[in-house]
Amino acid sequence: MTAPKLNVPANACVFALEAPDHLTLTPAADKAPARFDVVANSGKPIQGHWFWGNLGIELAGIKAKSRVPILMDHDPTQRIGYSDAREITKRGLQMQGEFLRSSALAAQVRSESLDGFPFEASVNLRPVKVERVAEGETVEVNGYEMTGPGHVFRRSELREVSFCALGADSNTSAAALAQEAELAVELSQHDTMTPTDTKGATAAPSPAPAAPAALNADAIRLEAAAAERARIRGIRELSTSEQAALCEELVEAGATIEAASVRLAADLKGRHEAMKAQLAASSDKSLSAGNRGTEKPAATPLDAVKALPDGPEKWTKLYETDPQVRAEWHSAAAFSAYQESLVLGTRSFGAPKTEA
Repeated sequence: MTAPKLNVPANACVFALEAPDHLTLTPAADKAPARFDVVANSGKPIQGHWFWGNLGIELAGIKAKSRVPILMDHDPTQRIGYSDAREITKRGLQMQGEFLRSSALAAQVRSESLDGFPFEASVNLRPVKVERVAEGETVEVNGYEMTGPGHVFRRSELREVSFCALGADSNTSAAALAQEAELAVELSQHDTMTPTDTKGATAAPSPAPAAPAALNADAIRLEAAAAERARIRGIRELSTSEQAALCEELVEAGATIEAASVRLAADLKGRHEAMKAQLAASSDKSLSAGNRGTEKPAATPLDAVKALPDGPEKWTKLYETDPQVRAEWHSAAAFSAYQESLVLGTRSFGAPKTEA
């Protein structure tokens, strides 16, 4: 039988550290970086969590990488250090690490903490295997007793530890975790001895408590924010760079991805048809220009003179109009006389220029 799954909002996995002395700092000495010591979890059950009810976190089941990021307010862009050592002690899960020497934010947090500012710390602990505890049932976690209804993290993953100026309840952590999707966590039922009555008849087992309803305002807001981000991302992925204005119009109007897809497709089709029409018009203009290229060029003044009938008027105007004629003859009279001799069949009226 497949184990049931529980959808968990991301900010239900952030827990403030309850011990008043959970955070201590060691100033930098010589070239050694400043270090910190933090109790990531005391091992005591958390009572009345807004999502989990009573909650126990099994310390031996917490896994983490060799270096755990240390952030500010659960923001991955605000990195201040890392933890490089951890152990389970009488105080709980104790972690040591060092501040980043290259981070101005780390230097600020370290300095303000040494000056006495009461920074708090919280952990981002992702459940891997969760055991559900029915109402009235009692379980043991890290040597402490916890009574249901509630849950126990039997296996979990420590993602990061954060320093916080105002604690890390569900409200202050919601903004930093808003872009994280909810988790699907495997649930198992706590196994208990089946009670029997005085006659030996087996009593009915206690019904399993319903999964915690995510009716908390933060959980509802996170779910709505995730859906809105998915809608906006989907519309923008469907649009092209030329459709940026239409894309933002659809986003602002609250269009669904399906409705936006129809609008964007119709817009692309319209753009395609307009481009085809533009190309066709350009082609027609090119053809028209090519046809005009075969027409005879317009007549020039020299053409008009050449079209005149032979006679003194034509030859005089030809001399005045044609630079080549002027280059060959000394005067219009000489050129006219020469042309006249051609008409009469003689060459007695002058001659062309000769090169010096």
